[in-house]
Amino acid sequence: MTVRTALGRAVTRLGHIALAAAAVAGAMSALLFGAVRLGHVQTITLVSGSMHPTISVGDLVISTPVDADEVEVGDIITVRSAYTGELVTHRVTGVGGTSEPGMRAITMKGDANSDEDQEVYVVSRVFKHRVTLPYVGRAVEVLSTPPGVYFGIVTLVAALGFTFLPKEDDREELERQADEPAPV
Repeated sequence: MTVRTALGRAVTRLGHIALAAAAVAGAMSALLFGAVRLGHVQTITLVSGSMHPTISVGDLVISTPVDADEVEVGDIITVRSAYTGELVTHRVTGVGGTSEPGMRAITMKGDANSDEDQEVYVVSRVFKHRVTLPYVGRAVEVLSTPPGVYFGIVTLVAALGFTFLPKEDDREELERQADEPAPV
């Protein structure tokens, strides 16, 4: 086996691995996208360190919608702030009733914060934390930008190209056939 043959096989193998990884990531992304669009899950990229070390800046949090009646102290949930309109992901420190049926008054605090949030969140539904994917939120944000999309396309095309490179055995056969005289 020549160095060229070994290098060609290694490059082809890397292409196969990259293509398989891209296929798996693509399938998982499509499933997650569908679940988000149908309202079965919510994805949130954390932008502050208030939940560190449990959840860090840039982590992707996957949550599911639940009725506020199901929330317990200690749960990590995401709610929309009535004051800022922003989503807040913190740990529940208290759950109380309200005068409105189905509504709950929830107090929360970030794990890294010394004080509870000033706002009491009055809600009927929340997003309950299910999974944290470290660093994935940052990658999703980067790949969602135009340069990130271009990078993804170039990477996919390169992986496809490496996958379809002819094998060394095929190259040798083509060279042998080229050396043979053409039948008359």
